Amino acid sequence: MLSRAPLLATLPLLAGACALATGGLGESPPHGTGGAPGTATSGSIGSSTGSVTSTSGAGAGGSSPHACDASPDCGAGGAAPTCTDGHKDGTETDVDCGGPACKPCSLGKTCAVAGDCQSGSCVSGVCVVGIGGSCAELLETNPGLPDGVYMLDPGGGTGDAGGPFAAYCDMTTDGGGWILLATLRTTNVLITAGVSADWAGAWSDAWFHVVHGDPTDPKASWVNQDASRFRPLITTATILRATNPMNPVRRYHFGFGPADWDLWNGGWTSGSINVVGPFNIPSVLVSTKADLSSPLPAKSNGNWSQGVFFLGTATNAADADDGTHSRYHVGSSNAPTFGYAGNQQVDTPWSLWVR
Repeated sequence: MLSRAPLLATLPLLAGACALATGGLGESPPHGTGGAPGTATSGSIGSSTGSVTSTSGAGAGGSSPHACDASPDCGAGGAAPTCTDGHKDGTETDVDCGGPACKPCSLGKTCAVAGDCQSGSCVSGVCVVGIGGSCAELLETNPGLPDGVYMLDPGGGTGDAGGPFAAYCDMTTDGGGWILLATLRTTNVLITAGVSADWAGAWSDAWFHVVHGDPTDPKASWVNQDASRFRPLITTATILRATNPMNPVRRYHFGFGPADWDLWNGGWTSGSINVVGPFNIPSVLVSTKADLSSPLPAKSNGNWSQGVFFLGTATNAADADDGTHSRYHVGSSNAPTFGYAGNQQVDTPWSLWVR
């Protein structure tokens, strides 16, 4: 946070001058009392200019009850400024916020430097959402943020994460703070041919190592972020969630670490099954509940072969369920019937989120 110079020592003196400008009361005395209209009085403020002369009488020529409101060093009615007086005064950059003395301002408020903002980002004199390490971090710093596209930099500009990049954040579902990793789609064929021009011929165990399409659009299909961008965020508390817009059935995978996350970027074999992603690992569990209760081992997950990608079903297992009743598929073992999304056989996009 950038520092700013302390308040000038003359501020109390200026506040005193404002008090003199209103007779020290905040209102003019009635006509005929406390001096005739227009009577000039003066009072020393200890400055090199000697005294300040102001009008304290009432009547048409008298001063306004809030004569010093126009001064940035005066509060309402000539009172000393505070951070709770409902006015933009003193060194505040907006009403009761900003500056060296008051709390930082919320989004959309006026600012001068980054330290004037709760978000830590001041652009063109306005507090805006800054670059965050994750969607969850942004939401914690700025409660109430809506769903949308934000700039993230999980690695602080280092390592596989690279520099800042745009990502879509779900700030409302399951407590918010979810980063959109990929949006895929159910299909009604088993092999790559005819699935999608974006998917056919391009799918491999390195699919998630390259950005495809526009991963900031949750309504698009066959798009994804480079999964390695999020490696700095991965801990054993990280959750990978599968959702679709057709129904509320979701999958929550957890219990993997950074080394397991690297499996997105290079397939491996579990027995006779090809796997991509942090799945079929003893420590990884899956639940259909946001509180991660009643979990099961995440065995039949991440299976891929010839352009299919299954969560909750082993490849070529006739779409068998893993016991969670929350299957998510790209491809179908029962063509021309569509694969599953949230345990429903339907043509729909579905998404992977990480938090």
